[in-house]
Amino acid sequence: MSSRPNHLFTVMADDVRLEAYNKVSLVGVYGPDLIFSELPAALSKICFFVRLRGGFGVHRFEFQVEGSKGEILGRGSGALELPVDNSEAIASMTVCLGNARFVREGPHRFVLTIEGDQEPLVDFVFNVVVNPLAFAASSVSSN
Repeated sequence: MSSRPNHLFTVMADDVRLEAYNKVSLVGVYGPDLIFSELPAALSKICFFVRLRGGFGVHRFEFQVEGSKGEILGRGSGALELPVDNSEAIASMTVCLGNARFVREGPHRFVLTIEGDQEPLVDFVFNVVVNPLAFAASSVSSN
């Protein structure tokens, strides 16, 4: 028997690393926008760090990253094992997509669904934005 965990939050980053003493390092954390100087653009890797509470058992899942027109930019599957039946237990999982290519602006989605569920466990929306000025060289002077 198993119970579904609850989604607490998702963070999008360039990399997620498990360090000593169960410490997690999020490298290159993004806000709600992925900003590029031009499109199409590619990232060698994009990761989604997902924090969960509760749940129990082994949960097979599928994930996908969808473009602004619903096209699939990448997908995968795996399993999450939650060995302790405790509604307050905190668990984390990281899902990474390699060679992510973005071709248009607008809202994109990271969707993670547990096998057999109708509703996604995670439906994380982020925006792809073009802003050439965000990468322009700037100078700062002090008096």
